[in-house]
Parts: sequence; C-alpha cells; structure tokens
Amino acid sequence: MENVIVNGIDITDLVISFESYDEMNENMIIGSAVSRQIKLKIKNKDNQLEGMLDYPFIIGNKTYIVYEKPEKWTKNISVTLYDYMILSNIVYDTKIEYPTTVSTQLDEMSKLMNISIDKTSLSEELLNKTVDWYDNTMIIRNYIGFIAECDGKNAFVEDDRIVFKSLATSTHITDFCSDYELNELLTFTRVCYDDGLIIPLSAGDETGKTLYISFNNSYIEQSDVERIYKMYHGLSFYSFKKFKCKIDRLELTDLVSYDDIVIMPLSIKRTVYGGEARDSLELAGDITIKNADSVIVKEDPLKRIKRIQTTVDQSNAKIEIIAKEQEGISGRQSELEVSLDNVFASVESVESRIENLSERNLIIRTNETEGYIVGKNGEAQKFDNHCISDFIEVYSYDAYALTKRTSELLTPEDSQIIDDIQEPNDTCFRYAFYDDEKFFVEWHIKNEDLVRLTIPENVSFMKISYPKDSFPKLNKGEIATDYSPAPEDIDNSINSLVEEIKQLASMMLDEKSFSIVLNTVISETLNGYFTKEEIMQYMRFENGILSLGSNDSDFKTELSQSKLAFKENDTEIAWISNKQLHIKEAVVEERINIDPFIIEVDSNGLTIK
Repeated sequence: MENVIVNGIDITDLVISFESYDEMNENMIIGSAVSRQIKLKIKNKDNQLEGMLDYPFIIGNKTYIVYEKPEKWTKNISVTLYDYMILSNIVYDTKIEYPTTVSTQLDEMSKLMNISIDKTSLSEELLNKTVDWYDNTMIIRNYIGFIAECDGKNAFVEDDRIVFKSLATSTHITDFCSDYELNELLTFTRVCYDDGLIIPLSAGDETGKTLYISFNNSYIEQSDVERIYKMYHGLSFYSFKKFKCKIDRLELTDLVSYDDIVIMPLSIKRTVYGGEARDSLELAGDITIKNADSVIVKEDPLKRIKRIQTTVDQSNAKIEIIAKEQEGISGRQSELEVSLDNVFASVESVESRIENLSERNLIIRTNETEGYIVGKNGEAQKFDNHCISDFIEVYSYDAYALTKRTSELLTPEDSQIIDDIQEPNDTCFRYAFYDDEKFFVEWHIKNEDLVRLTIPENVSFMKISYPKDSFPKLNKGEIATDYSPAPEDIDNSINSLVEEIKQLASMMLDEKSFSIVLNTVISETLNGYFTKEEIMQYMRFENGILSLGSNDSDFKTELSQSKLAFKENDTEIAWISNKQLHIKEAVVEERINIDPFIIEVDSNGLTIK
C-alpha cells in the first residue's frame, strides 16, 4: 500500500483497512468524469488524529479531500476521501462571451475549480470547436464528461490534475483469477448519436454492436461521431459481471487479458491487505444491452429532463430551449422560447403548482426498502428495524420539514455509537442528497423527530431512512404538518383492503351477491380515503369470522362459514345455521308465515289460518 501522509505526518502504520472505488457512470464506457473514493479505517491512538482531518490526505501521488468527518471520535475512526474530481460538482457559472471554444471553456472551468486541466490529449478539432450555448443548471463535471465523450475519452485525476484518457490505453495480462462470470462478446462496428430531435448522426454498420453517444450531449456533431468510430471500430472485449484478480496499477477502461478472453473493467474495488505488494481487485464491466439493435449505453429513464439544449441569443435577450421530454410537476414540453417578457410568468406558474403540494407527504412507504439505511456514501446499508425510501425529487434552495413519531420499539436513550456507526436500535433520520443524475452529493444524520432543512445547490433528489414504525413525513415548507400518508400509499392501502375483502367474500358468499355489497362499500366508504385502521373500527376479520359493528357498540353481527349470528353484549341472541333460524326470545308484532299456515296476532287474539 502507498504511504498515507497527512499534514506532513506519515500515518501509514495507523491504517487498519484501505479500500478504493473507481466507477464509470452507469453503463457508459466513454463520457465519464470519474472521482475515486477511498475508505480508510484508522487507529486513533491517544486522539492523535484530531485536527488532522482539516488537511488533505496524500496517498501515493494523489491528493484526497476528507468528505465526511466522524461525528464522534473513538478508538478507531472511519474516513471517506475523494480525489480532486469531486470539486467539479459545482454549477458552471460562466462569465465568458459566447460564442466561444471548447478550449476557452476548459480554461475557465480550471480557474473556477482551482485545478489544472491537461488538454494535451484532446484533439485540436475538439479544442477549436465553436460553442454557442450553455446551460447554467449543469455542474462542471457534466461539461467535462460531455467534452471527453466528444473525443471518445473519459476524464480522470492524475497527479492532482484532470486528464483525458482513451479506451484500451493499456493491456494487462494476468494468469491468476479466483472467480469470474462473463456475459457476451462485444465488437463495435458502429457509433451513433440520437437525441430524438434531429436526424441521428452515425458512422459504420450494424454487423456488430453499436456504441451510442449520450443523447443529452449538445457538443456532438457528425465529425465527432466519425472520429470516435475511427478510434474504436473493431474494438472487442467481453461484457462481464465479476472478475477477481491481482494486477498492479490497473485503471478503468484498460484491457485485461486472461487465457483467451479480454475484458474492460468499468468499476474497480481495490482492497489492500497488510503489506501485500499487489492489489486485490474486484472488477465489474456489465454493460446492459438496450434493445435488439444492441445499444451499449443505457440512459436513466427517471431523469427529470431527458433532453434539453439551451441556446443564448445575447443580442435579442432571448433563450431558446429545445426539450424532448420533461418529467415531474412541470409536465412535457417540446420547444420553449424564454425572453425578458415572459420568463417571470412561466416561473410563477410552476411555483404555484409546487405550493399546492405543501402538505403532501413525499415519502411513499410502499416504495421503501425494509432493513436498510442510507449509508455515508449515499448507498443502501443493511440495518435492522429501519427502512430506506426511494429517490424523492426535491428542489435546490427550497425548505422542507422532515418529521416522525417517536418509535415504540426504539427510544433515543437506547441509541449507542460504536466506531462512529449507530447501532440498529437507534432512532435516527439519515438522509443523503443527489444531483440531477442521481450522483451522491452529501449525507446527514439526525437523532430528532423534527428536522428542518434547506436543499443545497445542485441537488435534485434525496433518500431518507428511518425506524420502520415511526410514521415519517417529508413535506415542502418550513412548517411541519400533521402526519398523513402519501396519496400513493392511500391508494395502495385501499387496493389492498379491497383485495382482502374480495378474498373473504369468496370464502363465505357467492361472487354475484357479494359484488353488490362490495361496490356499495367501495363507493360510499373507501373512496372517501378512510384508512384501513378506520375501516377496522366497523369491520374485523379474525379466526375465520367477519365481525360487523362499531367497536363501542353492544350490538354486532358475526358471519362465519357455517353461521350468521347476532350478538348483544357478546351474547348470541339469534343465529342462522344449517338451514335453521334460532331466536332465544321472539316478539311477533303481527304475524308468522309457516307454510301453509299463517299465524296472526291482533286485538281479537291469536288466529291460525
């Protein structure tokens, strides 16, 4: 393992465990701006590390930034580090005049991040490309990825500077592999860019696999597609799920040759075991085939804006936006022109629709995953008695209130912290923020029943974990509102209850007669959004018996498979069973029909006809 230096002090001997993670954007092989993550567990003997975490870590020839400090200093502490690429997660607040060039944009980005960007490996054609658009909602990291993709490359940090690297730069030969699982052989014979708005740009034929360019990359032109095609025409390797080996200095998108197979790792987990000269690597390179056309890059279908291009006309103070599809509360749009005269009306329209949702619970519990929390890296982590939400769409700078009831199973006093990890009996909220492409941004933990939070800049999604019995609610605005389930949960509860009633009915009544009762119950009760608990005050099913009647009433009706009974004060007063009616006490006001006789009671006495 390389030496670990902090503030000029070598702490390598204090490192208990070392893991590094490199990963491309999901299913992309070009166009990623990769940030390496390192997880260290370090001995904190005599609290000698306290104060050191304010300084960067130097590991090998790279500098890493401490992304999350421990909340409590213990004997052993865990630290998460990222290389300098993480500094590109800021909005590209450009000040240059447009039109401009790609080279000028990269120079400005370098100054904004205070990081050197090495342009020497980029083609002159790309660097001199004219750019007449910008989108100030995108972070610099997105721009770097798009620029790299135009040249068939990916961006990495080396020697504390951003560099651009082609695929298959190096080939590593290994004669050792402990475990691997292959998918299929991929050979590129075509490159294509299809944003759904213009005629697709392509080069090559469909005899092999097609490498698709990101459809939201607005830099792409036909010349870029042809340049990428020339670079990778005939490139062949296996897609694979896993591959465990030991290789010195393996980097993402290098080739690995083992026996008669060649693979290209798109994610690398490196683990260093005490003093070994070679790294233990867990590789993955599973590329999902999108359709019969053999598309290599799979785009996330949940992006809020699937395709948007912004053109700035400075002379006429006008912005033209072309969008293929926009999801969420703003609906869909194809073309939009925003000028000084109409921009405010458009914004107000959207804001008014958001405000109407201010009391809506944004946590949909039917989408949650039980037995997990949000870990410090934004990933799910196993954890008893807790649940983790799905991605929740939020908006930068907006205020939200996060509330829960104190757990009946857990209490704050039971909460313990060991090695900076809360034990499974804690009552904490954990939540993480993600950007518009669902890349992790930051993480928080709060042992409170009310958390007021403001969404940070460049955040579009969050995930929340909570004790499973704590009735969590996230609503927009600073004012915490009373608990109510999300509308989706209400709908699911209603559907679930209807299914239970249907199953019960199939046991006791014929389907035709029960459907009349069921339709009445649904139309008059369930459509009013009563909860299952409220329905259970009047309708209960236990031990094969359906009981009807208010919980606080002395009168109830019970229906089983063999008997219909009427009760008063839990005593049966009448029942129907085996084709017989039983009544302990009967009062006949007028007459009884016992075919063929009629017994009548009137002022003249009893008459039998």
